[in-house]
Amino acid sequence: MKRRQLLSLSVVGVAMSTAGCITARRTAPLMFDPQPPDRPDECPFSHNFDVAFPVPLEDESVETLTAAYERELRASDGVDPDTLSIEVTLTSWGQSYIADLRVTVDDVDTGETYSAAYYVDERQLMRSTADGTELPVDPREGHPLECRQRID
Repeated sequence: MKRRQLLSLSVVGVAMSTAGCITARRTAPLMFDPQPPDRPDECPFSHNFDVAFPVPLEDESVETLTAAYERELRASDGVDPDTLSIEVTLTSWGQSYIADLRVTVDDVDTGETYSAAYYVDERQLMRSTADGTELPVDPREGHPLECRQRID
């Protein structure tokens, strides 16, 4: 069955404290580390993508981000956009964001699927007082990205 699926988006903004409005005030580039510590798995999408993180965080801006990622990925790896699907989940960690991307290449022979977690630093956020002052520490400790083959 021939299909043209450029993007499949699932966008979730998650505040790791109590509910409240979170608004991004600055942009930051997505950083990519193809082999982070203790992650020897091979990743085919090992490039430094100069893609601005969306401001504000809403469906339309995330779609723009994902489209830019797709364009760079296609240009660098020759991926056919007919076979590419990308899902994005945004997660708040205090003054940073993690954008989890599940990249699926619909290859009839291999059916490759990869996951990548993009750690976006230098975020300036406005929090309501209901959010409180203490937010969880980012578990990645500044590691910009992990990319590994997803075993489904």
